[in-house]
Amino acid sequence: MNRAAGLSIAEIVSVVGMIAAYLWFGRQASPGVNLAFAAGLLAILLYSHRQAGEGWRAIGFRWDTFWSTCRLLLPVMFAGCVLTWSAAIILRESGLPPPARTGSPLLAQFVAFGIAQQYVMLGFIFKRVEHIGGLQGAPLITALLFALLHLPNVFLTTVTFVWGLVCCLVYRRSPNLWANGLAHGLLSANLYYVLPRVLTHGLRVGMEYVAGL
Repeated sequence: MNRAAGLSIAEIVSVVGMIAAYLWFGRQASPGVNLAFAAGLLAILLYSHRQAGEGWRAIGFRWDTFWSTCRLLLPVMFAGCVLTWSAAIILRESGLPPPARTGSPLLAQFVAFGIAQQYVMLGFIFKRVEHIGGLQGAPLITALLFALLHLPNVFLTTVTFVWGLVCCLVYRRSPNLWANGLAHGLLSANLYYVLPRVLTHGLRVGMEYVAGL
């Protein structure tokens, strides 16, 4: 293993471990932990990009590939919405209650969080995994890491593995984090507002999922 690959592994382990620790142990620790976590994570990511010589355009924050990425994602989004609404109709007919609307996040929050997740998954983890496992295995490994961060929510872990794989393949052909983040946010909102909470568990993960049982 060369030095660059070893550094990429160390960076991936550090970032994924930091996110996992926050989701399981840090989120409920104190009122200011969310801001501290976000600032710390961003500082690590920006330092890594600087050391690797990666600008915003190379990461995927660009506009020239926005529409081409949208065209690639649109069929997947359409299929996902059809499946979601079909499942919602079947589940409601079986007697499950509709999702709760009280305290629901705004659509803008879903989109903003979607862009942030896509940035970490594609702009950082996927690019680092490519340095280690080569072009063939990077989408699968990245999608698996992304999905594992959504445990113990089995439903969301399954969905994010499939979605993560799709996003990696699309990003490889047409890198654009704006389009990926927008699609991520819209699909997350669709799951949250359409499917019953007993299935989605409010899209909660980590300790929040356990506390909500």
